[in-house]
Amino acid sequence: MYSLMKFRKLLPVVLVCCALFPQIQAGTSPASPAVSPPPDGDYGNGNTAEGFNALGSLTSGQFNTALGWESQMDVTTASFNTGVGAGTLDLTTGRNNTATGAGALLLNGAGIRNTAN
Repeated sequence: MYSLMKFRKLLPVVLVCCALFPQIQAGTSPASPAVSPPPDGDYGNGNTAEGFNALGSLTSGQFNTALGWESQMDVTTASFNTGVGAGTLDLTTGRNNTATGAGALLLNGAGIRNTAN
């Protein structure tokens, strides 16, 4: 009987802790450099990515947009690139490029100011 009374007092505390657990885990912001690789969405410095490994190697680049599977995977310090589609600008390290469509500018390398659809 005594243990049942203790359990009833402890149950609300346990339920509150379980309800807050996902929010406690998600305490790191997407722009935080401690997250590797960063989650989909806002990567900070004007960078946006959505998709598996999109902007997966990004370090200090700015204003890049990567949408699609491994879009701009090798971009680290380059800026102002836009890739929409699976593998767009995947092996690119250059800046000011725009690629639309699966594999567009896949092997661009260090090229700058290119557009491919």
